[in-house]
Amino acid sequence: MVLTRASRGFGLEIARKILAQGRSGGGDRSARATDPGTTARRRRDALLAIDLDVTDADQATRAGQSAVDTFGRIDVLVNNVGRGLLGAVEESSAAVVRAVYEVNVFGTLTVQRPCCR
Repeated sequence: MVLTRASRGFGLEIARKILAQGRSGGGDRSARATDPGTTARRRRDALLAIDLDVTDADQATRAGQSAVDTFGRIDVLVNNVGRGLLGAVEESSAAVVRAVYEVNVFGTLTVQRPCCR
């Protein structure tokens, strides 16, 4: 299983549930990594944590490949990353709306492509 945004909230709870069931999984430690070149990883039994910006296709590809290299395959992908928009789209700046789409739409596709081949 690959799980994005597993460092807190629903993602952390999903990761805990996966591990409690004795399954293995990989997840990102920070969906908005400050250093996109960082590939800091740590593995504890059945967990592989990787820094990942879901809007970076190269990082997503490397993260997916790391999960396959570690666990042999990816059966399930949970893209838990999301960005909200408070207010009407037509009242928001183009940059704000574009950022929502980059994460929620294109980020989802970016993560799915390398993981689901």
